[in-house]
Amino acid sequence: ADFEPTVWLRLVDGSVIVGSSFTATSDAATVGLAGGQSLEIPTRQIHSVRFHSASNALTEQWAEAVDKDVRGDRLVVRKSPESINYLEGLIAEVDAKVVNFRYEGSDVKAPRERLEGLVYFHALKPDFAAPVCRVHDANGCLWQAKSFAASDQSVEVTCLSNVRVSLPLGQIDKFDFSTGNLVFLSDLEPQTSEWTPWFASATLPEALSLMYSPKRDRSFATGPMLLRQQGDQVSYDKGLSLHSRTKLTYRLTGDHRKLVAQVGMDARVGSAGHVELTITGDNRELFKREITGADEAFPLDVDISGVRRLEILVDYGKNMDLADHLNLCDAMLTQ
Repeated sequence: ADFEPTVWLRLVDGSVIVGSSFTATSDAATVGLAGGQSLEIPTRQIHSVRFHSASNALTEQWAEAVDKDVRGDRLVVRKSPESINYLEGLIAEVDAKVVNFRYEGSDVKAPRERLEGLVYFHALKPDFAAPVCRVHDANGCLWQAKSFAASDQSVEVTCLSNVRVSLPLGQIDKFDFSTGNLVFLSDLEPQTSEWTPWFASATLPEALSLMYSPKRDRSFATGPMLLRQQGDQVSYDKGLSLHSRTKLTYRLTGDHRKLVAQVGMDARVGSAGHVELTITGDNRELFKREITGADEAFPLDVDISGVRRLEILVDYGKNMDLADHLNLCDAMLTQ
């Protein structure tokens, strides 16, 4: 049977698990994986659980719910497809249909169908070393590996949080060994991602939002990103394609020294397009430049030493948002 994900977990070590089921006691959770495998995880290793796939309309609200001023477990309620709120208390137990939650001295039985997800509170924030490898599987999971061992049929992965999983070799998408020295920006989940259309609207059609939301490792034309360099069109498979007006924020560890990329309008737009690119670190402007479709691509090299909150803003230029397809090719953080 085809794998149908119904739950998305983030562990405290940054691992992401895509599962078909989730139940939990106060101490341990059981997650159903592809192929019928079950994985038991101590709740002390779980950062958050989401019961719906990521939605552009809720990106910023979800980021706030899971990370802003958390002082207790959170029950995140889906008020509508565009709105969530949360209660803070204690997650007692989770079964297939109900979450038992203690809130202000009362026991609340919350139907899972009305929830966006859960956030687990941890008074002590764990401090992990860099993974030796990031293991990506075909079901969308990302395992931050402390160690791994391969056999003829499977790979045994031990995560930084000591969660262990056995992955069939056929389900492995890639091993990413770049984590120690560099990381591609397109492999990171932004803390927030916000696209604003030129013509404001009280209700933004989901199809339009999806069309102009940031693209990872591809252009807005669905193929590879193209830059005009030294009179030629050069193709890139890694990077970000951003349409004005887009603001991305990333939460960093402070260990990286440089943000580097090859930057320019996608060659498909010709001389059209005009944007202003601003890069900010911890509310301090690090780089600002106007870019047009008539410009050659240029190398970006920005010092981000010590930065923990990185913001990338692609703003409108002098021609509204027409043909504003900016590529940040091979965009990466280096140490």
